[in-house]
Amino acid sequence: MNNIKTEIYTFTLAPKLRIVLKKRDVSTKEKERIKYHYQICINNPPFGEIIDNSEQSAEETTEIIYNKLHI
Repeated sequence: MNNIKTEIYTFTLAPKLRIVLKKRDVSTKEKERIKYHYQICINNPPFGEIIDNSEQSAEETTEIIYNKLHI
């Protein structure tokens, strides 16, 4: 039996609600669903890394995740 260590990383991308609602062309019902998820803190779980990517490009967010993985 080998002793392989497996690491699990969890990242939550959590842009500010105003940014999420502004960038999405969605129905009122969908906006209410998104607001509800923010109210119950689904964007802020008690585990893993939470990244506020409100003002970042996809490349910048990817770089942050890559650096946190210590690859």
